[in-house]
Amino acid sequence: MGRTASPLELAWTTLAVIGMLLTAWMISDAWMDYRAVMLGIRGGYAKARGARWWIALGALVGNGMLVLVWAGFVVVGVAAMNAPPPPVTTEQASISAIAGWTLIAMEALLTSTQIWARIVRLKSIGRPHLPVVRRVP
Repeated sequence: MGRTASPLELAWTTLAVIGMLLTAWMISDAWMDYRAVMLGIRGGYAKARGARWWIALGALVGNGMLVLVWAGFVVVGVAAMNAPPPPVTTEQASISAIAGWTLIAMEALLTSTQIWARIVRLKSIGRPHLPVVRRVP
């Protein structure tokens, strides 16, 4: 990183990397859910393109898109840390700091929402699985 990296830029980039890793973890579970549903379909325990399939696919696609959001935050942070700071007035520096803190707040909210969703998921259904009750006619 360049000598121009501010603590705000470092904080938002670090938070974005943490969010990206958390999302990757959530993608691995979504993939296992999807595979469990596909195995259930092959075994006759779930309907092809039924509710479980759509939920599993939606989680997989949604988390995949969220990785792109986090990647955008990381790219912005790395670019900001490597760009030389232009000469600024006190007012511009103040606006820049407000923007940085706003970005950190948005990332913190997104990360905490992901953590909350992860906890709720683990408490409600545990590891990815497909409850087998009966064969689908």
